[in-house]
Amino acid sequence: MFPSSIRLLQESKQKAPIGHGSTTLLSYEATSKTCSDVVQQAKVLPLWHQDYTQLTKGKFVGEVQSVSGSTLQVFRESMNQVVDQHGVARRDSYVIGIPNKIVGEGYWGTQSISQDCVLTVAKDAHLNFRTPIYSDVLIAVIDSTRLEHHADIVEGFDLISNFGNSATVLHVNKCYAEQLRKTLNGFICNMNTVTEIQTNGAALSYFEHDLITACISAFVPSNDIPSKPVSQKVHRYIVDAATSLILSVPTCPPTISELCEKLHISRRTLHYAFVKMMGVNPVTYIRVIRLNRVRRELLRAKRSGANIKEIAATWGFWHMGMFAKYYLELFGEHPSETIRKNS
Repeated sequence: MFPSSIRLLQESKQKAPIGHGSTTLLSYEATSKTCSDVVQQAKVLPLWHQDYTQLTKGKFVGEVQSVSGSTLQVFRESMNQVVDQHGVARRDSYVIGIPNKIVGEGYWGTQSISQDCVLTVAKDAHLNFRTPIYSDVLIAVIDSTRLEHHADIVEGFDLISNFGNSATVLHVNKCYAEQLRKTLNGFICNMNTVTEIQTNGAALSYFEHDLITACISAFVPSNDIPSKPVSQKVHRYIVDAATSLILSVPTCPPTISELCEKLHISRRTLHYAFVKMMGVNPVTYIRVIRLNRVRRELLRAKRSGANIKEIAATWGFWHMGMFAKYYLELFGEHPSETIRKNS
């Protein structure tokens, strides 16, 4: 971070505040189906062109759960037979996935898969997946423009060169693999909530941000130390500029990606500045602000007649289980208790 970067920060503070609701997703649809025929399962998944051939003998049992929007899709697919899959995702999209559980040997393209590998398909590339005898995989399909923009602006990461032009298996650190698995499972477990709150711009913005961040994080090394020395003065300036933007927005605070883009800094730079000056990372800082604003709304909930899920979604919480956990940790009581004790 040098004087030119400080000027960019100064310019960013003079521009209009960040807001939500600019999401390009107009609607989400949830799909959940158990299949007893491999041909039937090939037709269940929205927005894919696929052909499945069962290779091993026995009764087929499979399941597909998905949340699909106009530029994003998350799904979980399982099956109990070896199947030769050929398919193509929607145009101009990247595919990023991870095994939830596998038994036996399987091949993603020409490469064998393992429990903690990341599965990728370059945009518009063909996928050939020979599944293990039992496969349960989690997959995200993300619009190429959005993913490339986030990788370049927020992470400083060359997505195109790392994906290549085909289906690829990447071997990553086990903790990164587990984090991606946990995050994608969270999307699937909350897919009905996502469809219920899809008209809420803040909730959708955080849903999309969390999905894209989780996928990119599997590729980008977690290194909180910047490559060039940064002075304490610059750290303080970054934190002050970021908190000013966060607190100036009367609605749900901006996501980390929005802050990075607005301030012209990388996620690592923002993270390191907050850890050095505030003792917490920016994700935690923003989440605490959102939780406090939820609490303020809950204290008025009886008069307004709003329910907990609606209030939480207004402040960007789409995962109700994690919201309840964070709320209890911060305030020592459940959201419902906050409402009851002030009735």
